[in-house]
Amino acid sequence: MRTSPLLLAFLASSLFVEARTITSLNNHPWVFEFNGEKQQVFLPHTWNAQDGADGPKNLSKPTALSVQGNDYARGMATYQTKLALEPQAGKRYFIKLDGASVISEVIINGNTVGKHEGAFTASCYEITPFLKDKNNELTIRVDNTQTNYIAPQAGDFTTFGGLYRPVNLITTDALCINPTYFASPGVFITPTLDQNNQGKVKVDVHLSNSKPSTGNAEITFTIKDPSGEAITHKTVTIPNNEEKIVKQIELSVPKPKLWSAHKNAAVYTLETCVKDSDGSEDTVIEPFGFRSVAFSPQNGFSLNGKPMQIRGVNRHQDKKNQGWALTPQDEELDIQYITQMGANGLRTAHYPQSENIYNLCDKNGILVWSEIPCIEKVRPTVEFRDNTKLQAKEMILQNYNHPSIILWGVFNEIYHQCSAEEAAVKMEKELKEYNDYMKKLDPTRHTVCATNMQGRSELNEITDVLCANGYPGWYGGGPKGMKNFIEGYNKQYPNKAFGISEYGHGASIYQHESPVKQPKPTHYWHPEEWQAYAHEENYRAIKAQPKACWGTFIWNMFDFATDARNEGDHPGINDKGLVTYDRTTPKDAYYFYKANWNHEPMIHITSKRFKIRKHDHINIKAYTNLSVVTLIVNGKEIQTKQPDSEKVVEWQNIPLEKGTNVIKVHGKDKHTHISDTATWILANDTIPTDQTDKFDNR
Repeated sequence: MRTSPLLLAFLASSLFVEARTITSLNNHPWVFEFNGEKQQVFLPHTWNAQDGADGPKNLSKPTALSVQGNDYARGMATYQTKLALEPQAGKRYFIKLDGASVISEVIINGNTVGKHEGAFTASCYEITPFLKDKNNELTIRVDNTQTNYIAPQAGDFTTFGGLYRPVNLITTDALCINPTYFASPGVFITPTLDQNNQGKVKVDVHLSNSKPSTGNAEITFTIKDPSGEAITHKTVTIPNNEEKIVKQIELSVPKPKLWSAHKNAAVYTLETCVKDSDGSEDTVIEPFGFRSVAFSPQNGFSLNGKPMQIRGVNRHQDKKNQGWALTPQDEELDIQYITQMGANGLRTAHYPQSENIYNLCDKNGILVWSEIPCIEKVRPTVEFRDNTKLQAKEMILQNYNHPSIILWGVFNEIYHQCSAEEAAVKMEKELKEYNDYMKKLDPTRHTVCATNMQGRSELNEITDVLCANGYPGWYGGGPKGMKNFIEGYNKQYPNKAFGISEYGHGASIYQHESPVKQPKPTHYWHPEEWQAYAHEENYRAIKAQPKACWGTFIWNMFDFATDARNEGDHPGINDKGLVTYDRTTPKDAYYFYKANWNHEPMIHITSKRFKIRKHDHINIKAYTNLSVVTLIVNGKEIQTKQPDSEKVVEWQNIPLEKGTNVIKVHGKDKHTHISDTATWILANDTIPTDQTDKFDNR
């Protein structure tokens, strides 16, 4: 009988080894069944990649309530595969799901080994007692039906169903660092700096042993610096008990490099190796970093003692034609977009994101606000409270070691209850309980909220740090209202460090307008020019108040699915992203921030996609971080100008010729010439310059 290459690879990587191995099951063929139909799939996978982003079909009136909507396929699905696994004596086997939406159940050979409730955190179960000598069948049931006890209860995004993050088989010896401890790494690292900036590291380890003895075991801790060189070792001896928590092991790191908000941030690793007297062993390697974080209502935010204003973005974890089923390469592209724009902050709105995202943020020096999916609605039931706390505990324990995470988010826009029987719910009491619980789990980090109710003082005082969602220039007033928005919160909450958790504007790369007017958010017309202009005005107020506003998070980095919406150029999409849903096209506003936040020399002419012009005299605008740039139209030099303090330069009333016009803006940085070019066509049927010129190329 011929053995498949897949089976050989699986056996080589999983069986003929010592200690821990992790085998991906993503490239295994899985039989997926939903609504009685079967097909072969590979992971990651969702069954809502298309219908979760196509807009409302059965709603008389579109809404922003996609989390609790039923306009996309919801229900129970099964994933089934055969494990090429012949269990070895003395070995232990675990199945880990990094993300399954919303409820998941793991079954081995017909035996249920565990159930998890929550779409965004990992789960892990030991399957050793249920394995046969061969022909082991793994079944995972996944259900994205909305329930009344699992957060989120509401929200403006699609709840994609599926096994949308990696599934792995973990193999260990009998004595191991416990992978089932809330699906965490089992090793918890708390680094601190003393007054002389000397590094101290405290470590807790959770062990598990399937064959305890009366002998002893050893745990060796090895710290490696950011270059990978081992700099600190320590070995402790412990009794070989069945379950053991080894607490507060202390190590020292003299004069450590500080983790900071730039690429190639200083990430240390701790290698924890446990060895039994019979020779079995297990090793876990975890990242950590040394850094100090401070928030002050008077001085804003400081990292390692240096004041800075966080330049952040929000991110949803879906992509066109893939939903939540992103690959590591997709996630790397997302982080590249963020870092190339010059952002140094990420809010994982509105839920914990993948381990890979946090690892990438560690390496790239991105300051992270990670939050639980407590959105809009709080239920006062024991079941909801327990589930929300469980999701909080899993988020914190699974991601505790990441140096990039500086904030734990407790809630987003809790402002009403959705049914009469809940009208008397004391939301503040419920949310304070979550906040206190999270502070107890991790006293080393600050908690934060994203409110949208300035007057709710009891609500807004719950967390350590206060943030607010505000959309001047989109949902209310003009974009210049950002100044008053910031000043209003500072005046009402003088003892809270204040930041902006969301601000933004919709935009279609196919819709253009000159002169631009403020559009209606719920209308189909979202011209790209308005988004760019409104961000310019918003950011002027933000940049001017670094102490009054410690940081901001643009809504959103990427367009994302919210199936109940019907606005902009595509139903089912929130188009406030700086980059399109398919990740192929940065919008003009992206380049505005790149000019302000990334020091690499650049020029970007705006409205390049506004190809057909009907005004024979136009304004030409560019974003650039050069000191001076020159405009050339059809080979003729027009004018050299300096950009303003927000990197915007504009030439007024520039004439176009009938037919094709080539626009060029160029400048010089030291010895390097930089330029950008646009081609526009002046149509024969020109219109007066005092009338609006609209272009829709959908």
